[in-house]
Amino acid sequence: MASRNLKCRAKTRWYLYLWTIGLLIWSLISTVHAETGIISGQVFGQSEGETLRGAVIYYEGPISGQVFADDSGTYFTPGLPVGLYRLRACGPAGYLCEYYDNVYEAGEATWVSVIGGLNTEGINFILPPDTDADGDGIGDRSDNCPFVFNPD
Repeated sequence: MASRNLKCRAKTRWYLYLWTIGLLIWSLISTVHAETGIISGQVFGQSEGETLRGAVIYYEGPISGQVFADDSGTYFTPGLPVGLYRLRACGPAGYLCEYYDNVYEAGEATWVSVIGGLNTEGINFILPPDTDADGDGIGDRSDNCPFVFNPD
């Protein structure tokens, strides 16, 4: 009778070990899945209510990449690993690019935090138009000589 109880206890321990290992694997898979998040927002022009369809949003942080704004100027970056990201939006021709939050230099950008399982919303951009002081069709920000007409 005593040997029967020992065998029963051994089986119970074996099932307990298997259950514990299964729970550990499940929790690791759940943790890895929750370790991604989303950044989302809209890209606007400076005119009231003007959304910039097709704007490109570049992100760099634990991973780098780009996404495009849809017809309403809305973008989202699904599946980003947890961490800090620097974002830069570039509109269609005629608009300047800028980093979040309304700056032109990477070193001045505000970093955006991605938290596992959450959407960091409201990371919006308002892109100013690129002026053309010399009328050569090249925006001043890209023009090598913005005050003298030079079509090259």
